[in-house]
Amino acid sequence: MLRSADGRGPLFWAHEAKNEEAIKMLIDAGAQEDWQDADGNTCKNFPHGQMTEYMKKLNEARQKEFEEHRKRMEEQEVSIDEDEDDDDEEEGDDNDADESDD
Repeated sequence: MLRSADGRGPLFWAHEAKNEEAIKMLIDAGAQEDWQDADGNTCKNFPHGQMTEYMKKLNEARQKEFEEHRKRMEEQEVSIDEDEDDDDEEEGDDNDADESDD
């Protein structure tokens, strides 16, 4: 049976939606209501509409990663070459030299 990283799957979602037809179909197909998610909850005792411990830990890890990335970005210095016209002039000088050789 297909399940997401937090251990929940179609039967959890059918219970959450209170879709009796889907629940019956999934059970008939072999899904078991005593299967547990990453926090040890089953689809019948799952706190629907609330963040699970797995979700809280995942959210905290993502927030920490975001803060570390933001800090690294702030620490980086960006130098901008404001004198872009000099490159064009140098290229023009090279072209002039090539033309004089002919």
